[in-house]
Amino acid sequence: MKNLRQTRQNANKQERMEQKRLQSLSSKSSSFIKIFLGIALIGLAAWGIYSYESIDRGVIPKIGMVMENDQIKGNIQAKIVLTEYSDFECSACAHYDGVIKEAWGEIKDDVLFVYRNFPLQMHKHSQDAALYAEAAGKQGKFWEMHDMLFETQKEWAAEGGVNKTFYGFAEELGLDMEQFEKDLNSSEVYNKVNNDLISGRQLQLRGTPTFYINDQQIKNPRDAQAFIDIIKSFQ
Repeated sequence: MKNLRQTRQNANKQERMEQKRLQSLSSKSSSFIKIFLGIALIGLAAWGIYSYESIDRGVIPKIGMVMENDQIKGNIQAKIVLTEYSDFECSACAHYDGVIKEAWGEIKDDVLFVYRNFPLQMHKHSQDAALYAEAAGKQGKFWEMHDMLFETQKEWAAEGGVNKTFYGFAEELGLDMEQFEKDLNSSEVYNKVNNDLISGRQLQLRGTPTFYINDQQIKNPRDAQAFIDIIKSFQ
């Protein structure tokens, strides 16, 4: 009888151990499935976000190519594309705006000039300035706003807030202010500035202004005549 009881106890003990083992396996499997599903859901969510942003942002500008929404002036038939990555709050950019203006009479028939935004984080108003310029561009007044921003840079760069000043510029330009405000707050204008910025980062720009002729980066010319000479060397 003693042996029989011992045998039953051993059998019961083994059965309990087997049940615990199965429960442990089941728990581990359940945890693995949850982890797998969690990773899969995160992956799908990330893919969805990336896909939406890619579609919403549009095409990132490439150097040497002129995009449909690029801000341009000059000869659209020119073989020379002069691209500038610039920041409206950058003092060097304001200086080179003057250099380009001085050289423009000599080069305007030979180049298509493309302006792209590269607002630097160190400048607190530069992104706002880019947005206002692009919003003005929706009514065909980009270059006029561009000029006003650079010509008055020292004044507005020192301000705590610039919205009132920039709105004043838009009113001076005779813009439809209701439409201007819609454009200013639109995803289209935001994406334009953001895409220019991404384009510059892909080029690993180190500062502003940075100039390219076609797909070749050039050293910033020291003055207007040097700019003219560089353009002529590409003809």
